[in-house]
Amino acid sequence: MSSIDPHFQTNRRRANLLSALVGGYWALLVFVMHVPLEREAEQLAKVPKNSDKAVHFAAFGLFALLLCWAVQARRSLGADKTPSRPRIAMGVLLFTVAYGAIDEALQPLTGRDGNVPDFIADVIGAVLGVAAYLIIARLRSHLTASRSTS
Repeated sequence: MSSIDPHFQTNRRRANLLSALVGGYWALLVFVMHVPLEREAEQLAKVPKNSDKAVHFAAFGLFALLLCWAVQARRSLGADKTPSRPRIAMGVLLFTVAYGAIDEALQPLTGRDGNVPDFIADVIGAVLGVAAYLIIARLRSHLTASRSTS
């Protein structure tokens, strides 16, 4: 007979799944952002100028959003059952911005172009990903509170 709370077991599975998802996405992000590209003048002429900024924006926005959810799920397993969303958001934002800077600094070592506009796109994406997390978390808590009072 197990003395572990089934609710805790479900939350732990959820936290493990989110952690694995973030880890896999981060590995993919590192790979994609550092694989040397075969660049030929003809191919570059077909690609709209600065189109990679949208990729950086979306990639870092999703990374920040997933990381916030994973951190919240992990923190909810500990003694602190109500993790501070603003604190999680700030930590994830600082981490993601630092990672974006490191990512851009290391790209020239792999034959890629690391540059400030890409970093700015990373930061804007991370800010919006964290903002989306805060908005979604607030909406979910309001929905949960309204269901419990009805």
